[in-house]
Amino acid sequence: MEQHDFLETRLTPADDRVRLSGWLPPQWGAMPRIRIGRVWYNALWLIPLGFVFLLIGIPLVQGLRQLPTVQHFIRRYPGQTSVPVQYVGFPLWLRVQHFLNLFFILFIIRAGIQILADHPRLYWNRDRTPGTGKQDKRLQNRTN
Repeated sequence: MEQHDFLETRLTPADDRVRLSGWLPPQWGAMPRIRIGRVWYNALWLIPLGFVFLLIGIPLVQGLRQLPTVQHFIRRYPGQTSVPVQYVGFPLWLRVQHFLNLFFILFIIRAGIQILADHPRLYWNRDRTPGTGKQDKRLQNRTN
């Protein structure tokens, strides 16, 4: 019988054993860290901080609106026009397209955060590969 795939002759059976020397015990996951500038912040802290900034920012902006210069600006530029404008809205195809763009961009943002959360230790420097760092060697010494 003739071989259809020349690589098939070079296949070998897989090793189905667990090598304890290369196996690490299960570890707890870490909360994603987000880099702003040169500092890494835990995402768990950024969520409540953002909420606190909103709670502080809303009264601050309402207070700014009471300033005479801001009131003068609002009177001068009220955000309305005296010319009658008939609003017809956006066509359905444009609304659907914007919804799909938002939907897919959310997946892209999620993937970026997930990559940052999963792989920062792999790329500590240019030649960093899994299993070559100090932390990895310490864990290997503990298991041996």
